[in-house]
Amino acid sequence: MKDYYLDSEKKLSMDDIQKQFSDHLQYAFWDKSNAQERHYCRALMMLLQDQIIPMWVKTQYKHKENKVKRLYYLSAEYLPGRLLVNNMINLGIQKSIQKSLTSHKGSPLNWEKICAAEDEPGLGNAGLGRLASCFLDSIATQKIPCMGYGLRYHYGTFAQTIVDGNQVARPEDWIKDQSIWCIPQHDHAFAVKFGGKVAVQNIGGRTEFIWQPSYEVLGLPYVIFITGYNSKTVNSLFLWESKSIKFLDRSDLQQSNYTESIIHQIEAEKLTYVFYPREKYLAGQELRFKQQYFFAACSIQDIIKRFESENGKDYSQFHEKVAIQLNDTHPSLAIPELMRLLVDEKKLPWEMAWSITEKAFSYTNHTLMPEALEKWPVYFFQRFLPRHLQIIYEINRRFLDHVNIAFPGETDRLRRMSLVEEGQEKQIRMAHLATVGSHKINGVSSLHTELLTKTALPDFCKLQPGKFINITNGITQRRWLMVANPELSELIISRIGDRWLTDMEQLRELEVHSQDEGFRDLFQQIKLSNKKRLANFIFSELHTTLDTSWVFDVQAKRIHEYKRQLLNLLHIISLYIRIQENPDLARLPYAFIFAGKSSPDYQRGKLLIKMIHIVAEKIKKDPVASKKIQVIFLPNYKVSLAEKIIPAADVSEQLSTAGTEASGTSLFKFALNGAHTVCTMDGASIEMVRELSIENVFVFGMDLKKINHLKKIQNYNSWEIYEKNPLLKKTIDFIKNGELCKDSSDLFKDLLHSLFEEGDPYYILEDFASYVECKEKVDQLYRNQDEWNRKAIVNISRMGKFSADVSIKNYNEKIWNG
Repeated sequence: MKDYYLDSEKKLSMDDIQKQFSDHLQYAFWDKSNAQERHYCRALMMLLQDQIIPMWVKTQYKHKENKVKRLYYLSAEYLPGRLLVNNMINLGIQKSIQKSLTSHKGSPLNWEKICAAEDEPGLGNAGLGRLASCFLDSIATQKIPCMGYGLRYHYGTFAQTIVDGNQVARPEDWIKDQSIWCIPQHDHAFAVKFGGKVAVQNIGGRTEFIWQPSYEVLGLPYVIFITGYNSKTVNSLFLWESKSIKFLDRSDLQQSNYTESIIHQIEAEKLTYVFYPREKYLAGQELRFKQQYFFAACSIQDIIKRFESENGKDYSQFHEKVAIQLNDTHPSLAIPELMRLLVDEKKLPWEMAWSITEKAFSYTNHTLMPEALEKWPVYFFQRFLPRHLQIIYEINRRFLDHVNIAFPGETDRLRRMSLVEEGQEKQIRMAHLATVGSHKINGVSSLHTELLTKTALPDFCKLQPGKFINITNGITQRRWLMVANPELSELIISRIGDRWLTDMEQLRELEVHSQDEGFRDLFQQIKLSNKKRLANFIFSELHTTLDTSWVFDVQAKRIHEYKRQLLNLLHIISLYIRIQENPDLARLPYAFIFAGKSSPDYQRGKLLIKMIHIVAEKIKKDPVASKKIQVIFLPNYKVSLAEKIIPAADVSEQLSTAGTEASGTSLFKFALNGAHTVCTMDGASIEMVRELSIENVFVFGMDLKKINHLKKIQNYNSWEIYEKNPLLKKTIDFIKNGELCKDSSDLFKDLLHSLFEEGDPYYILEDFASYVECKEKVDQLYRNQDEWNRKAIVNISRMGKFSADVSIKNYNEKIWNG
C-alpha cells in the first residue's frame, strides 16, 4: 500500500520528517543524546499533531460555514487505545515515518519500542468504550460531521495486577502523559447546577419554573482529534473535566479564603475523578448519578451553543441540524436537560420542546442484564436535580395519557410502562426515559433486538413498533487488522489490494486464495510469527515459556459469570483428569490463555481469576499434564494487549449463555485475524455463523429456544445433570473435595453454590457435555493444518458485514438521516 498525504500541498519528505522529529525531540527532552523511547514517542506525537491540527481547523470551519447537520455522540466510555500508529495510518504517513526513524541519523531507532511507550487513554473498562471508539473512527472515515462527548476521568480504568493469584486493582492515571493528544478548550466551559429548590412564578400569564441551585460546578472540555482514514475529515471528542466554579477566580486566594477554595475544588473534581464509583456504597451511587448529569448538562449546553452560533434561535429546525445518539442509558439525563433548557431558558411551549427533543434523540440499548438497565432513586432527583424530577413527572404523565388512550383500562400496562417504578423506594427507570424520549431505539444484534422488543421493552414496541430497529455492532478493520496485524494486512493487500480498508466487503475477493497452497503457507507463517511475538511478551512479563507449536486457545474478555470462564475451566480440569487417568491420551498440546478484568466489587469474578491461577499452578507442577496443557493469565487486559493476543490466537472462545450477550464484538476481531471460533448461538455469534456458514464455526450448547423451554417447564436439575455425566461428576468432585486446592478446600464453594444451590443460572452444567464434544472437533481439525488454514482464510473473507463502517452507514441512513 502506497503512502499518501491528506493535503497534497503539504507532502512530508524524509528530510522534513527527520527535521521536525529532531526539533520536537529537543522540545520533549532537551538532552537528545540521552533520550529514551518515551521521549521519541512524545516527539512523534507532536509531529503528528502538527499535521492533524490544521486539518481539524479546516474541517471545523467547513462544517460551520456549510451549517451542516452534526451528529453528537454521547458515551460514558471510550477505549481508543494508542493513537500514534492509528493516526499515522489514517493520515497515510506511517511507512514514511517508520522508514525515517529506522534510518535515523546517528543510530536506527527501535520502532516497536517507541510505539509501545505511548500510554492509552483510560476512559472506560469494557466493550462499550471500545465500540464507541471504533464508531468514532468509522464516522470520521465516512466524513460524517460529529462531536463525541465523554468524561475526562483521571482514573477511567484500573491497573490490574495479580498477587498470589488474586486480582489487585491499582489506580492508573493516564492523564500524566497525554497532554499532547488531549488539548484544553476552556472557551467552551459551562456551569452545571446541583441541588437547591424550584421557584414557581407567573410571568405575563405564563407559569415559569426557576431552578435556584445550592451550588454549581464548572465543566472544562478537552479535545482529542479523531482522524478518518484517507478522508480529510478530523472530528472532535470532547471530554469534560469538573472543576470548582471558582477555578478561574483568584479573588478567594487574594482574600485569604484559601482553605474554603481548596475544599470547593476537591468536591468539584470528584465528579470526574473515577469512572464508575463503587456503587455498593451510597456515596458511590450518588457520585455516579451526579457524574452522569454533569456529563449530560455540559454536552447539551455545548450542543445548544453550537446550534445557535450556526443557525440562530429558530429551534423549529433543531432536529434538521442536530442528531443526538445515546450510547446506552448512562447519558439519558440529557433528555430532561434539553427539555429544561428549551422550556425554562428558551421559553418554548412544552409541546414544541418535546417534539424537538424526541426528533433529536436516538438510543442504543446495549444490554438486557437487569443491573445495566439503570434506575435512580427519586430522592436523588429531589436532592440534586429537583427541576428535572418535575420534568420527568410531566413527561411521564403525558406519556401515560397516550398509553391509556391506546390501551384503555389496562392499569397493569400503565404500571409496567411508567417512567416511575413504584415500591418501597420510588425509582426512575432510565431505559424507559431513553425510550420515550427518542425517535429511534436500536439493539445491537438480531437476537438482542428481538429480545429487546419481546422481553425488555415489549409494551413500548407494541405501542410504537416503528421506533425499534436492529443495527448490528461492528469493528474497525483499520485498528484490528492494519494496526494489530500488519503482516497479515500486507499479505492481503498483496493479493487483493487495499480497498477493504474502507469497504470490508472487498475481503470476499480473498476467498479464492484459500485454495492457493502458497498463500496458505504464508498465512500459517504469519500466524506463527504472531504467536512467537506473544510468547516473547509473555516471557518478558510473566517469565513463563510458551511453546508456539501448541494450540493457542484464548478467552479474553471481561470476567463475568455469564461470559462463562467457569465452563472453560471445568473443561481444562476435566482434560487434566483424563490425562491423569491416561497419560497417552491422544490430545494436542494446548496453551489456554485467559485475559480480562473483574469489577473490583464483583467477588465471583475475582474468584474466577483466582481459580484460573490455581488451575495453572496445579497443571504446571504435574510432570505429565504439563506436557499437554498450560494455563496462562495475562493481567491488565486493554487495547494494546488485545492487539498482541488476538493476532496470535488459534482458537477464540465465545462461551456466553444464549440470550445473555447483546452483541459481543471480540469474536469479530479474532475471526478477522484468522482464529477459529468456538461459540454458542448468542448475540452476534448467530449472524457470524450465518455469514461464515455452520461448517466453518464450532457451535455448541443450548440455543435460546431450548433455554426458554427449560425455564417454562421448570425442569432443570443441576444434581441430575451432575450424576448422569461421569466426567462432569469427576470434575466437580475434584473441586469440591479439595483436590484442586488442598490448602483451602472451600475456596471455590461460592462458585459451586451458584451451580447447584442457585440452580445454575447460566446453564454451565447442561452445556458442559456439548462443549467437551465441540473441543474434540477443534482438536481433530487442527491436526489437518492445511484445512485449518483454508477455513480460517475463508472466514476472514466473509467478515465484511461486521465492519463498524457498515454499522455507521446503517445508523446514518436509518437514524441520523445524514
